[in-house]
Amino acid sequence: MNGNNPNPNSPPSYPGLLPIPQVTPQATPPQVPLSPSQSNTNWGKIIMWVVIDIVIVGVIIVAYIVLTSGSDPIPEGDLGNVCNVDTYNCDDFSTQSSAQSLFDECGGAENDIHQLDQDGNGVACESLE
Repeated sequence: MNGNNPNPNSPPSYPGLLPIPQVTPQATPPQVPLSPSQSNTNWGKIIMWVVIDIVIVGVIIVAYIVLTSGSDPIPEGDLGNVCNVDTYNCDDFSTQSSAQSLFDECGGAENDIHQLDQDGNGVACESLE
């Protein structure tokens, strides 16, 4: 019943087919747990890199908060150049009162160089209210 194979304990062989390789189970050595001094994990370096990553993320968050804190771009002191050139629009202000302050300082409705009062009623950036 084994085809052309004379050994009755081996699998049959058939013409035109590759023989099936014999696999013998091998015992695996028992796993011995490593002591902490034999461990390949370097926890000191892992902790150091985690701390560095946390610090970098913290710096990025603080920088973002500082840069987007909502401070208005109105310069301190002399407004001469600010009131002579169309520099600002309503999107540059976080509150209506800060836009109104610049609008009033630059001459109000008579000198609305920044076009902050679209309807001419003397109220700057009404969309920010």
